Amino acid sequence: MKLRIAQTLILILYDEKIMKTVEGEVSLCLACFGDMLLENVVEVDDDFSVFIMNDLPEDLSYCKPIYEEVIHKKGKKLKDIIAPFVISLNKKKRKKIIDGISAFISISQQERMRIKSTLGKKASRDRAVKERKQYIEQLIAEAPKVQQETAMLFQLILKNKKARNLFSDDDIQQMRKVLQECESKQGNEISGSYKEIIDEVMAEISALAAAVSASSIILG
Repeated sequence: MKLRIAQTLILILYDEKIMKTVEGEVSLCLACFGDMLLENVVEVDDDFSVFIMNDLPEDLSYCKPIYEEVIHKKGKKLKDIIAPFVISLNKKKRKKIIDGISAFISISQQERMRIKSTLGKKASRDRAVKERKQYIEQLIAEAPKVQQETAMLFQLILKNKKARNLFSDDDIQQMRKVLQECESKQGNEISGSYKEIIDEVMAEISALAAAVSASSIILG
């Protein structure tokens, strides 16, 4: 996978406006975090507490909002950093992250995968679905030489219900097969712990969302 996790996630999912859902925002933030994790910018200990290890490189500048949040809350568990951040996201903040990621994707790649953002007209859904399927099939075909980035991308897709619905049952089965093969190999410790990270954050998001909903009912 030549593109980073966040860049590939944008290419695959953005046309469906999934990024405007809470699930999409969580996936987007976790994708940025995954990119920083792979570049040793951040580190997670056994308790999923996060620590800054290095400065943020220029080619990961789109991760700056997440990076700054980690600096502000360094040493805290990732779920206590990402979940409140996602809940606080508004349209302007979300657009800033998406635009930052998109700036690192070539126009030809954006066009091929049907990224139109606010500038272009809506692409044909059939064409978009075909391009997306071909891209995933290409990543699947690279197994067993699958990179950790690909495994981490598949984990994000499989944990996002709306994202899963974009793919056929066969595609989902193949993604799960690739993950099983990846997890059985040494040297893939990051992608292995990433699955647990996603579970932790998703559970915290659900708890926070429920608390916010309950508060609204009480205040109402």
